[in-house]
Order: sequence, then structure tokens, then C-alpha cells
Amino acid sequence: SRYQGQRLCDTIMTFDIETTSCYIDRSGTPVVYDYNNPGMKWIDNAGRSHKMQRAGVMYHWQFKIAGCHFTGRSWEDLKTFMQELHKLCPARKFIYVHNLSFEFGWLPNVISFSDPEDIVLARETHRVMSAYTKEYNTEFKCSYYLTHKSLASWAKQIGMEKSKDLDYNVIRTPLTPMTESEIRYCLIDVDIVYRGIEIFKEKYKHVYNIPLTQTGEVRRELRKVYKKDYYFYEVCRKLQPTSLLQMQWLLSAF
Repeated sequence: SRYQGQRLCDTIMTFDIETTSCYIDRSGTPVVYDYNNPGMKWIDNAGRSHKMQRAGVMYHWQFKIAGCHFTGRSWEDLKTFMQELHKLCPARKFIYVHNLSFEFGWLPNVISFSDPEDIVLARETHRVMSAYTKEYNTEFKCSYYLTHKSLASWAKQIGMEKSKDLDYNVIRTPLTPMTESEIRYCLIDVDIVYRGIEIFKEKYKHVYNIPLTQTGEVRRELRKVYKKDYYFYEVCRKLQPTSLLQMQWLLSAF
């Protein structure tokens, strides 16, 4: 195992954030996207066109660990939470995020991923599968790559239901009061991922044994078949490309 010799935390943890995206108009006021102005432009007194600056803010984060919810409204809150969590559990922790690529666009603002021992795995730019930070001895893992399902589809598969989306035409900040129904919407997302990972943990016995991707699941099942059927293993082995040119042909066809 790549974790050999390390102290590992086997507690399920899930994390999610809620953000507001908006544009800044000529007066400096944040405004929502206007479908009648798809370019989000404004015209000055000289008749010149200017594009509004895009902006975004995180206004609520939610975390579930050992069946308990923790929430906050600012990055400072999250940093304090991560520090306290690391003090209580210095072992390597695994936090699941559905569509980690989105959260990772924000997380480096508050969590360091620049240490030589930090590891970020991505299939391509902005397609993050996992991100390890030595600062908190924590590995964020993307549950989307494990399931290849939207949160709503995954919820349906495991017998849960994703609540209706928040009204994204409302600009929210960490100071915006939130209703009970809005907070419930936020919490259901981490609940779905938490229950989904519980099912994977039941199958693989430990959180740290869960494959990183759906392909990893298939790979493990194939290894079991190989051990029972050497002839099938040899057939599959002969199908492997034997040169770079063959590999390029196969990738192109795929």
C-alpha cells in the first residue's frame, strides 16, 4: 500500500462549499448574470464597450465527520476547524468532496498545497482527483471520479434525495442571513456523500482502501479474475500495445 508505515484515520469525512458568482457593474455593485446581456457589458459616455469584472465569494461551508455536522461562513472559520481537527487527529485523514475540481479552485486560498511533500493528482488542468496537504496531513479525494454520477443520481442510487437547488439569482455573502431550509439544502450534499462513502467502506473495509477512481474498482475486480483464470490473463496481456505507435492509435480510436 502507498500508505505503508503511516498512521491512518479510518473515520469518514465529507466536505462541501456554497458560493455566489456575480459580476461587478460600472458603479462597483455586484449583480447577477443578465440573460438579456449575455456578454455582461456596459457602455461608457464615449460609447465604448466594457466587460464587467467577474467575482465570486464562498458564503457557507459544511463538513460531516462521525455522523456530526460542522458549518462555517468564512475561510477563517474553516482554517480554525482544520487546525482543531489536526490537533485531535494528527493521523492522515481522508476527506471526500463531490467534484473536488470546483472546491480546489478555492481551497489554496486557505490551505497550503505548496510543500514538496504535498501531492495533487489531476487528469488534466482543472480536473483534480485528489490533493494531499502536509499542513494538516489530509488528503482530499473526489467522489465524482469514484462514481461518475451527479450528486442527484448518486443520491437516487443509495436511496436518498437531493433537495432542490438554492436560488442562485440571490447574491449571498458570509454576512447574509440564511433560512433553515437553505441550511438544510447545504447539509444534504455532505449527507449524500457521507452515506455513499459508508457503502464503499462496507465493501472495502477501510476508508483508505477505497479506490481513487471508478476504473480502480474495475481493476481490482479484474485482478480477482486473473488469479482464478491464467488463460484469460494471457489473452488480455497479448492485447496490450507493444509500441508507442500502437498506443497512439488506440488512444486516438478511444
